[in-house]
Amino acid sequence: MKKHEVAEFVPKATGTSVLRREDAKLLTGRGKYIADIQLPNMRHVAILRSPFAHARIVSIDTSQAAAIPGVELIWTGEDTAPLTIGIPTRHADPAFQATIQPVLAQGVVRYVGEAVAVVVATSIHVAEDALAEIMVEYEELPAIANVEQALESSDLANDTLSSNVIYRSARFNDDVDSVFASSACTVEGNFRCSRVSAAPMETRGALAQYDWTTEKLTLWTATQMPSFIRTMIAMFAGFAEHQVEVITPDVGGGFGQKAHLHPEEILVCLLARQLGEPVRWIEDRQHNFLAATHAKQQHIDMRLAFDAEGRFQALETRAVTDSGAYNNLPWTSLVESHVGNAVVLGVYKVPKVRDESVNVATNKVAIGAYRGVGFSAPQLARETLIDKAARQLGISPFEIRRRNVVRPEEFPYTNRMGMTMREGSFLETIDTLEKMVGYDAFRARQEEARARGKYLGLGVSVFNEVTGVYGFGTYASRGAVVGAGSIGRAASIVRERMKQLAANLFETSPDDIVLDGGKVHVAGVPAKGMAFAEVAGAAYFAEETHPAGFDATLEATANYDPSDLVLANGGHVAVVEVDPETCRVRVVDFYAVEDCGKMINPMIVEGQMRGGMAQAIGMALLEEIVHDENGQLLTTTFMDYLMPTAQDVPDIKIEHLETPSPLVPGGIKGMGESAMISAPAAVFSAVNDAIAHLGVSIETAPITPERLYQAMYGG
Repeated sequence: MKKHEVAEFVPKATGTSVLRREDAKLLTGRGKYIADIQLPNMRHVAILRSPFAHARIVSIDTSQAAAIPGVELIWTGEDTAPLTIGIPTRHADPAFQATIQPVLAQGVVRYVGEAVAVVVATSIHVAEDALAEIMVEYEELPAIANVEQALESSDLANDTLSSNVIYRSARFNDDVDSVFASSACTVEGNFRCSRVSAAPMETRGALAQYDWTTEKLTLWTATQMPSFIRTMIAMFAGFAEHQVEVITPDVGGGFGQKAHLHPEEILVCLLARQLGEPVRWIEDRQHNFLAATHAKQQHIDMRLAFDAEGRFQALETRAVTDSGAYNNLPWTSLVESHVGNAVVLGVYKVPKVRDESVNVATNKVAIGAYRGVGFSAPQLARETLIDKAARQLGISPFEIRRRNVVRPEEFPYTNRMGMTMREGSFLETIDTLEKMVGYDAFRARQEEARARGKYLGLGVSVFNEVTGVYGFGTYASRGAVVGAGSIGRAASIVRERMKQLAANLFETSPDDIVLDGGKVHVAGVPAKGMAFAEVAGAAYFAEETHPAGFDATLEATANYDPSDLVLANGGHVAVVEVDPETCRVRVVDFYAVEDCGKMINPMIVEGQMRGGMAQAIGMALLEEIVHDENGQLLTTTFMDYLMPTAQDVPDIKIEHLETPSPLVPGGIKGMGESAMISAPAAVFSAVNDAIAHLGVSIETAPITPERLYQAMYGG
């Protein structure tokens, strides 16, 4: 095979829209989630969480709680410390500051919602009643509530660190100052992407059962990465890994929030071993906001330089992540700005780059993974600035991108950040989007709307997505790529064995054997053949038909790790309407182009796109985790934290491109994160286009009516 050739693997159902098999069960209430599992003698867990962002625990009195009938066990950090180290996180670079998150706080709490004590009781109601009887005395400490404080204050968010800067890195430091000084067009912005929650419909939960006679631990947990959880539980909780079984039942959404090891998963395992009875913990929505990982918070200062024709000359970016008090496991705080800077150039050719990423500790829950990890914020900043440059230069947002994207004849192309692209339909994506929108007609429509007192705006975002990352769970748009690769390799082995046997039966070469339509025959002679089942029967029951050295096992095991980056790509266009009186933003049109190679199931692809675009509207316009100056979380319900509804999402128009990847059997690429990588930028840029004629811009997401009013009127 040539370097990038892969075995052909194109099942007949590939490319056909097929209903998901699990839908009937889930839609009729027959699914089985963590909260649906009932085991004999099951005990229930309630967790007491800190009301302070940063405080010293002076004392804990559990005596009154322990006296309540039905309470079987109460633990504090003193009880768990001898049993588990907690959750340690490290990075290969020695400059990275590692953290250890305790399962229960040990002497100090470092964010509102950190677990302080746990009650196990015969019912959840008894356990929650007992929480109210636990008396904790705190000595409040200075809280680091935002990025600015983290960088400027001598106070530490986490006293195990030497400073609030967890990690600082720069990949390139080109001389961009001279380029900006001489460029025909420069644009810049100070973008602020707020914290958001993945907010899965099903909150987190775990159920552990320990059999002391066999020393076997069974953990049911709503996770995206059961094999990883199994290994980590063994490492950090003192179980033999071969004695640990992790089962994932139906999961009501994850989006990355369930792609971590959480303290509660360790805790229920330790409790089950201690009690010898099943122990279950189910999180409510308030605790999900308090204690589950948040995401997306970056402060990005970015500037771009172009020549007079709108071609990139340089990009400079500095991105700061509000990481929270601890690093998450396994991604650490690098999951946002450090990852984001690696892909900040996207699909474009940029000759010179200067970048810096900084991760700082604050007294908040850890930042973690959420769909489009790292990509969303820099994509939002860059695409908004590209549209701004197009307005300054008097060219269309589509044309400025055409002049800058990597072209097919330039593959393989290694960009200034060292990322090599071997595939991508970037030009075709731009052309398709422009045709879908009808750009000239839109500008006429925009002028007509202004005459009616409404401001229309159009935002464009073009992206590529790294997919197929090797690993240990369902994340990073890798399931289809790794699945197709491993299945394809295994199928190729079985296929070759069938051809060897058939060739011997038909007295010809294996190269002349064709497998098609359930039959095996000689090429060009369909009549000279037999049913697939007959050849399989010969393999197992007619040894005399076997060629020399034939392996009669018609099964194979194979693994697959892409030899290079598997890149999906596409683009989004949003059209928004801004009401200048109410400052309300409404997305009126949404367009998407997706190239994920050969589509396995177009219905699933479009479902992923539509769901991600709804989330994008939430990030750009509605959703925000808010803390006050003391680190107190103010958004703990869906009355405070605004989620998009069907009324916020317009009809979405979708076009597909199919450029099969040469790196994966069947040409399949991943695409699960694409909409949350790119679509927030399209919405955000569209709002800026809508108000550009006023000579103003907005650079903080979400774009709330209050923020938009301040941008438009300075109030």
